[in-house]
Amino acid sequence: MRKQLRYLMATLATAGMLFATSCKKDSPVEPLKAASITAVSGSGQTARISTALINPMVVKVLDQHGAAFSGATVTFTASGGTVTTNVITNAAGTARTNWTLGSAVGNQSVNACVAGVTTCATFTATATVPVVTSIQKVAGDNQTGAGNTAFAVKPSVKVLDDLGASMSGVAVTFTVTGGSGSITGGSTTTDASGIATVGGWLAGPIGGVYKLRASVAGVTSTVE
Repeated sequence: MRKQLRYLMATLATAGMLFATSCKKDSPVEPLKAASITAVSGSGQTARISTALINPMVVKVLDQHGAAFSGATVTFTASGGTVTTNVITNAAGTARTNWTLGSAVGNQSVNACVAGVTTCATFTATATVPVVTSIQKVAGDNQTGAGNTAFAVKPSVKVLDDLGASMSGVAVTFTVTGGSGSITGGSTTTDASGIATVGGWLAGPIGGVYKLRASVAGVTSTVE
């Protein structure tokens, strides 16, 4: 009787294991899928209109368990300018694109989206235009010359923007402010290097101190 009882218990135990195994095999495995996308870096930059930002836009995609999800197609869309539209996430779940700003001044944005994920990641950037802020002496200061004779070095100045870069095509006006001398080519524009040069500066018949002023519209400071 005891042998029969042990045999029955062993049989039931085996059947239970087989049933449990069968249940595990029949349970469907949930496939991994993209569940979220977040901006990692690249937002908040500032650059000139129609120029490329220094740092790329980087996003990270996670699956439903919070792990990095590779192989997802991230679609980048810019409100202004250009980006690489479709990028596949790597083993770390990240994707990146470079952004060249559009021609509109002010805030611009890029959205990064993944199919099936309700919320997109958003990047912003500020597009600016060059602003003339200063004018500097380049050559022609502190010269000495004879009366009624042109000074040997034609005075020139350099125009800079708010980032300290030279600005071409800016109108510069040279004006005699001291002495009896005269100039030619007093209205000129800066060249590709941001430099403007007066056509010529002639000393008057009377000795003394001669002064020449260079000015740019909208800039409070002048060079003399």
